[in-house]
Amino acid sequence: MKFRRLVATALVVGLAAWAAVSVASDMNTSQASAGPLLQLAPAHPGEHVPSTDGTDPIFFLVLGDSTARTVEQSNIADSIHVVGYNPQQNKASILGFPRDLWVPIPGHGTTKINAASEYGGSELMVQTIEDLTGIKIDYVASTGFMTFRTIINELGGVIVKVPYPINDSHTKLNVDAGKEDMNGKEALAFARSRYGVPNGDFSRSENQGVILQGLQSKLFKEFKQDPGRILDWIGTGLRNTENNIPFEELMALSFAAAKLPSKGVTANCVVPGVIANVGGISIVKEAATAQKVYKDMAKDGLVKCK
Repeated sequence: MKFRRLVATALVVGLAAWAAVSVASDMNTSQASAGPLLQLAPAHPGEHVPSTDGTDPIFFLVLGDSTARTVEQSNIADSIHVVGYNPQQNKASILGFPRDLWVPIPGHGTTKINAASEYGGSELMVQTIEDLTGIKIDYVASTGFMTFRTIINELGGVIVKVPYPINDSHTKLNVDAGKEDMNGKEALAFARSRYGVPNGDFSRSENQGVILQGLQSKLFKEFKQDPGRILDWIGTGLRNTENNIPFEELMALSFAAAKLPSKGVTANCVVPGVIANVGGISIVKEAATAQKVYKDMAKDGLVKCK
């Protein structure tokens, strides 16, 4: 694996709130029974990997189930984000998809986008996203969302830039606007809140992106202050993640993730849409401007929030 591909794979490490480092490891008995928190895999096994010369964007689909404790238990993707990475500029963008977005799912008609993973796992979700956006997904990161708090706690919490006061009786989150040092439980509540936020599912999706940004910033700052801190991140990855990346590539991958600047994540957007009703079911209908957002991101991996 060349350095540029290491950087690309490492993007999931730095941005995904559900894992610190993506590595292959042998889990101990208790971890094996619980199952991995994160799995990272090619979106199209057997196909050629993305270009590593820095000329083409690389795309990750990051999926999280808000109720499952492990990857094996995941059925419905409540957290859906495409992360685009531009190797040439060393920049990235995050695009969130409201879980109630009303879209065509191949072989299953038109329904809420989060049902794609229930019908056909990450493979069908990849196909659904690709058909909808025209973006070719390169890698998929899947997780049981609930237990990402374990990783947050092991890393000593995360600084979250809370955009507005939140008082959500459902998630028990009561927090003011501004920077908050959150533990795993608090970060999970922030990521799940949709009743104490201005725009429901849209705000929740955006706030999940805020956590992704917070983790990337944390990794970058800690590495800059103390390069040895990277070993703690590696340890968290070894305990909680599963994929086929050889151990000998771990250090290169980890350092690549740590070198993505905090300001390198240039945008955290949500697919524009409007609340609607179909047969008594509350849904999100894609706005006309969504297609422009997709094309913008597909071009170079970077997107501007409309």
